[in-house]
Amino acid sequence: MVYMKLKRLLKITVFACLLFSVVSCQNDSPEEVMYSKTSMEQQTEQKLQCLYEMYKDKPIQSLFNTTRATREVLNGECVIGAIQYCGNHFNENISKNEIVRYFGDKVQRDKNGNITGIALNTSDWDAALNNWFTATYPYSQAYLINEIANGKIACCRLGSDRSHAVVLLGVDADAGKFIYYDPVLGGENNKAAFTEIYDPRIITKK
Repeated sequence: MVYMKLKRLLKITVFACLLFSVVSCQNDSPEEVMYSKTSMEQQTEQKLQCLYEMYKDKPIQSLFNTTRATREVLNGECVIGAIQYCGNHFNENISKNEIVRYFGDKVQRDKNGNITGIALNTSDWDAALNNWFTATYPYSQAYLINEIANGKIACCRLGSDRSHAVVLLGVDADAGKFIYYDPVLGGENNKAAFTEIYDPRIITKK
């Protein structure tokens, strides 16, 4: 009889301890999470400030308005996809046919009529983006990084051959890279070094 009472008392004690533990965790957890979140945000902000300082005097890399540059830079589906993505971002439906009609004879095709590229220099690129959006030339790398880190998007050319169009979506402060959408490969978590970005234009609704 005494054993049964002790066993029952032990169960009640264990249950009470568990209940206290759960309530205690529930009370403490939000503060801990908030502190952790605040700490992480501060670290990210500090890293971004370092990036701004590092790139404040770095000019934007651009193509040249030359025939040679036009011949070298051939973009097809990536240009179309980048423009469409920006349109969707602002709840605007821009069809592929509309984009192809706009570029006209700049569109490169194979013998079967398939699009293989769109020949663009810096002026062509700027004019095309401003046809559908307000495309702003960032006056420095630091300004571009700041705008993208604060929620803006930008269309740019990627890589040493400048032949691939992508959309910048964010900044990975830890890696010191842009996060971008790739119209051909897909995905919104691709990353590129700041030095790989050419002819960026910050895109806003017209």
